[in-house]
This record gives sequence, structure tokens and C-alpha cells, in this order.
Amino acid sequence: MIPDESYLRQVNAGLVGMDAKIRSDIVNELRAHIQDLVRANNGDVNAAMIQLEPPAQVARRYKQLYGYGTIFKIIFIVLAGIVAALTLPVVQIRGEEVTIPVMLSLVFLAILVVVLALVGMKAGKNVGLVAGLAACVVRLGLFGALYVAGGSGVVVEAGGAGLFVLVSILLIFIGYIPGEAKARWSGPKGEI
Repeated sequence: MIPDESYLRQVNAGLVGMDAKIRSDIVNELRAHIQDLVRANNGDVNAAMIQLEPPAQVARRYKQLYGYGTIFKIIFIVLAGIVAALTLPVVQIRGEEVTIPVMLSLVFLAILVVVLALVGMKAGKNVGLVAGLAACVVRLGLFGALYVAGGSGVVVEAGGAGLFVLVSILLIFIGYIPGEAKARWSGPKGEI
């Protein structure tokens, strides 16, 4: 395999999750850059390749510059909603056990916090904000639906309901803050 094609494949593999058109443009731009380097090195491909950054580093910088594609952003938001549904701390309705006991819901809540923080850091503060909002809406919506469906058999303590609502609202900030912090604390983005 030609070294430049191997390099371009590795960069392309590192760009997974980005919009396909942007990925294609990046690879074509890099291909043209490599061809220019080869010409500048009198046709010596190996000498040109030595001058390039490692492909994983190039891919990471482009991903920071352009971000994830719409499909991956939607996947991140849906994932946050699914995990949020598993955090519902319901023990009993009309004396029947529900599949998610309180302790297991706390485990899923911890997982949700990690997912939201990672989404905010990797996909950006706006996607993190929407993912946190989706998690909040799913939790509150499911709780409301279970409350209505359970009728008089549902017992809700005011302190427990207040804590549930507070934690649900905090999920919005947990999705947003890591992305905002990364944006503020990252150095200026250089040219690739």
C-alpha cells in the first residue's frame, strides 16, 4: 500500500462521526497537501510523509474544528434520553414491583451523569445542553405518566418529589457545563 493512502485511511477512520461531506473534503484537502509535499521533496513520498503529523492527531484536530455530524449528535441525545428513562426511582405501584428498584436507578443516574459530561465535552456545549434537556424531560415526563397511570396507588413524598425534580433540572447543567468549560479553557484553535 502507498504510504500516503495508508495515512489518509487512518485520518479518515479518525474522523468517524463527522458529516460525510466534511470528511470527504478533509481527506481531499490532505491528499492535495501530500501531493504538494511530494513535489517539494522531488518525488520522495517517504520524505514528504515524515513531515506530517500522526494521523490520529490530525483527525482529532479536525474533529475539534468541525465537530460531529448531525446523525451522531442525534444519537448522543437519544442515548441520554434512554439512559434517563432507566433512572426513574420507582419502587412500587399498587403493590406491584416495577423493574427498576431505587438502587439500580442510582447506578443509571451515575451513568447518565458521565454520558452527559462526555457528550458536552466531545460534541460541544450545545449538544450537551440539548442532551441534558432531553434527559430532564424524559425523567419528568415518565414520572408524570407513571403518577397519572398509578392513580391513588402512587405515594409520593414531597421531599422525594422535590429532590427528583431538582436532580432532573441539574442534568441540563451537567450536559452544558463540561462543553462550556472545554470551550473556555482550550487554547486558541490553530490552523491545520
